[in-house]
Amino acid sequence: MRCFFHVSYGKMVWDSEGIELQNIAEARSAAIELSAALLSDIDDRRLWRGTPWRLWVTEGPNGTGDTVLALSFAADHGAWDADPHAQKTHVN
Repeated sequence: MRCFFHVSYGKMVWDSEGIELQNIAEARSAAIELSAALLSDIDDRRLWRGTPWRLWVTEGPNGTGDTVLALSFAADHGAWDADPHAQKTHVN
């Protein structure tokens, strides 16, 4: 099956070429790997503003076809500080 990986983070990035994958498990792995690579390249200050980020995989180019899967992220720097009842965990 050919899968197309699209990204929305302040602007839309459409995949018109896609890649050939064997099954949904390969699509999941590819989506996670691509998300990790893209998120690591985002300017740290921009990432932690809470702007939603989304990667989704479709069966067709440029967002067409059925959606196979989607990953969504949002990073908020002050989330723990905003909730006085939240437990704080320190990792050393």
